Amino acid sequence: MKRSLTHYLLYAVVALCGSSFYLQASTLSTTTIGGIQFYNGNFDEVVSLAQQQNKYLFVHTTSGKCVPCFEMSNDLYGDEKAAQYHNNNFINYIMHVDEPEYNDFARMNDLGKEFTVFYYNPGGMMEEIATQNEIQNVETLISKGRQVLQLRTEENWKMLEMLMAKQAKKQELSSDELRTLSYLARTFGKPYNSLVDAYLTSFPIEQRASKENREFIYYFADNLNNNAINNLLTDRDYFNKVYGSAKVNTKIKIAINNTLEWAIKNKRSDIFDKMLAIIDNYPMRDSDLFAYTVRSHYYHGMRDWNNLAKVSIEYIEQYQPTDPILLNQAAERFFDFMGTNASAKDQKRFELGLRWAERSVKIAPECYNNLTIARYYQTLGRCEDAVNAANKCGEIVKYREQNPEKTRDAKTVNMEQKCAIEAINLIDGLRCE
Repeated sequence: MKRSLTHYLLYAVVALCGSSFYLQASTLSTTTIGGIQFYNGNFDEVVSLAQQQNKYLFVHTTSGKCVPCFEMSNDLYGDEKAAQYHNNNFINYIMHVDEPEYNDFARMNDLGKEFTVFYYNPGGMMEEIATQNEIQNVETLISKGRQVLQLRTEENWKMLEMLMAKQAKKQELSSDELRTLSYLARTFGKPYNSLVDAYLTSFPIEQRASKENREFIYYFADNLNNNAINNLLTDRDYFNKVYGSAKVNTKIKIAINNTLEWAIKNKRSDIFDKMLAIIDNYPMRDSDLFAYTVRSHYYHGMRDWNNLAKVSIEYIEQYQPTDPILLNQAAERFFDFMGTNASAKDQKRFELGLRWAERSVKIAPECYNNLTIARYYQTLGRCEDAVNAANKCGEIVKYREQNPEKTRDAKTVNMEQKCAIEAINLIDGLRCE
């Protein structure tokens, strides 16, 4: 196999700095920003850690291209009071939304452009999303945290234990007790959907229009597995008026975020259909992109190749997106199914995936999309084109090494190093004259 100079430079660059990738990928390591200790690594592991310690999870999202993500974090997290508060009260996590596993999540929540943080309860359910419009200084950061944790008191914990004990003895709970137990169960990471439904059926339906019950409905419309979301959607004009349409849309997105992986894991097509009906009937900003992301993520998780291909082709051909990550992700998923599903060897679809990958490179010639093209060329037997595309990865890594001011953050460097390693393996795996 003929190798270019860039191919050998790839080995040199990876040998110099590639080991750090394996260190970070193999363990749940920590990083300190300012004075706050953040975990980085697998999100599911961090959720499990929060559950074990019965703590809320504070998620800081960042991207190699998000300048406000770095500026705001440097301004906020270096404050001693903010650091102490978050280290004492939260499991803190860094989510790098450039990583492929978070691409859909980032698109659904419009991440990677501005400072955005998430709050999850100990049960792993997203409760709040806050951007720099809401958190502008240290005072508002701490205030937001206190607002999220306001029910987590020793007195409320004792109340929760008492009500759960009463329920375990099959003693009937009053409407007020069901309401209280619902709030406390969510706050302390216990199952609460059945409690919410029990409370909503414990009084005449006309009473749902009371201020207290509407507040309850809004609070618990955080997933699609209880009836609070149905009541919110039925009464949406009221909630838009009181909370504002932007916050109501965010609440609906939270509900879908909290239910999508559950629907995949439990193979609940009925819940997935409910998501789509909500998106179709209650339009929000970028509904078409949001709907496409939900659909493609679900079908990919379900390994439903035909529907994944259908929604990808329809969306990309109709809207001609210019997001290189979206285009590359669609191309990668096509390649994934073409390579593993014998019934999916459709030449026209394969060529379509290649065109999306090529379009992605024209928009943003990064290592990740050059590597996708290289894989397509390899499969087609176009060895020289595959080597040239793979060598682009080395050129990008080499350039960033020689121009450290262009390197956005350590995580981006690690991702590029991994990409370079995969490019080396692809070139070495080619068998061409």
